[in-house]
Amino acid sequence: QTNVMFIVLALVSALVFLQSEAGNYCPLENINSIPGCFDALKLATGKDISKLTRACCRAVFSVSSDTCYLLLFPGKAYPIKIFRDICLNQTNVMFMVLALVSALVFLQSEAGNYCPTENINSIPGCFDALKLASGKDYRRLTRGCCRAVFSVIPDTCFLLLFPGKAYPIKMFRNICLNVNYVSAASPF
Repeated sequence: QTNVMFIVLALVSALVFLQSEAGNYCPLENINSIPGCFDALKLATGKDISKLTRACCRAVFSVSSDTCYLLLFPGKAYPIKIFRDICLNQTNVMFMVLALVSALVFLQSEAGNYCPTENINSIPGCFDALKLASGKDYRRLTRGCCRAVFSVIPDTCFLLLFPGKAYPIKMFRNICLNVNYVSAASPF
């Protein structure tokens, strides 16, 4: 008798759930027009938002009703509001992750990897010429300054020209190779 009661309770619950959704399914035209969107929404029900694209989120927001349900699996519908919340949170999370990754890449690329500047500082005006060259003004670069740039080892270091602003030494080597007085074959 307990099993029968459990089955009846489950059946009544399912009928109430289905009745609340009956006739209130979201139109899928816009969602289905975005390749992979429908499958991405299915994955999002299991907390996997890796396939959810901006275009898919736009399609979710294009659904005119806030109270309709997306029928993603047979007999299983989800309120559109859930997917709108996921899309809003995904945008914020993606922005935060992008900002964090950018900051970490920038800091990692520079951390403890500054170029020694003794040779550059030994050439009068070279440091200032490199500051100008970082802004695409190459007029003050001299052959001696470029020789000093090519003497910097390792070639993977970053030249700190302004507080908090470091540039890869390779950038200045490329500049020196392309200024008028330096031949492409040799920096000297």
